[in-house]
Amino acid sequence: MSAARNTLERIYSDLSKGYVETALLGSSSESKLQLDSPDSLARYADILRPSIAADLKKSRTTEWFIYVLLAVLFATAIALTVLAGVQGSLWKASATIPGLGVTAAWPIIKLIRLRSENLKLSLVPEFLPLLKREDAQRIAARFLEDS
Repeated sequence: MSAARNTLERIYSDLSKGYVETALLGSSSESKLQLDSPDSLARYADILRPSIAADLKKSRTTEWFIYVLLAVLFATAIALTVLAGVQGSLWKASATIPGLGVTAAWPIIKLIRLRSENLKLSLVPEFLPLLKREDAQRIAARFLEDS
């Protein structure tokens, strides 16, 4: 499970409860932030921004790893095709291309899913202050269903 999905699940859970636990910063601060007004949702969005940025940075590393994996797969397929063509085995050269398609399907699907989760996660702090808690909860649930 990706870091973005974990954060989306935590946001949904907090919205479902109607409050979020906060750190006590002095004797006058409260331990819970009620998520019942646009101001409290805006504060919650501000609280979430650093962890969302960290999650997006983590997934960026995974994205680059998948890009490198895809580049290696394509380079291998090209090298095998050229090698088979040089050796005069055109049927072997034509066999490497479908093999690449089968092999490259998983990283491409994973990359698309990861990019989709990252986009959803990056949108959450933007829409939280604009919606009621129930509407934000419904959208967060929808984001989780789609992932």
